[in-house]
Amino acid sequence: MKLNNFLVMGLILFTFFSCKSDDDSTSQSEYPKTVNIKFEVLSETNAGVLTITTTIDNDSQEHLGSFPFSFAATQQEATIGTYIKLTYYNGNGPLEEHEAELRIYVNDEIVSSETFSVSESNNLVFIEYTFQ
Repeated sequence: MKLNNFLVMGLILFTFFSCKSDDDSTSQSEYPKTVNIKFEVLSETNAGVLTITTTIDNDSQEHLGSFPFSFAATQQEATIGTYIKLTYYNGNGPLEEHEAELRIYVNDEIVSSETFSVSESNNLVFIEYTFQ
């Protein structure tokens, strides 16, 4: 009789602890979502023609421009793991040393930002962000 009581209690405990709560919330429930992504490269100097690459997952676009640089990708679908990268290369002609700030925005909020010293030996810089 005691064995049956232990078995019943064990079965009840097993059932209770093996059930997942219905109100568990995870960040995955937010995805996929539609977002606006903006890339910026800022500097106080005129560095000539800039080569800037914007990447969203496997889609890269190369842009030629000057400071300040801004590019928006609107209504982009993002899932967990969507990868964004902003690359700044200044290798076109003579290089004046300068500071450059790279920024990535998602829905008007900065999600990645860094300031770099750009020089002859450091003329390729980038920042990145991955949706989590």
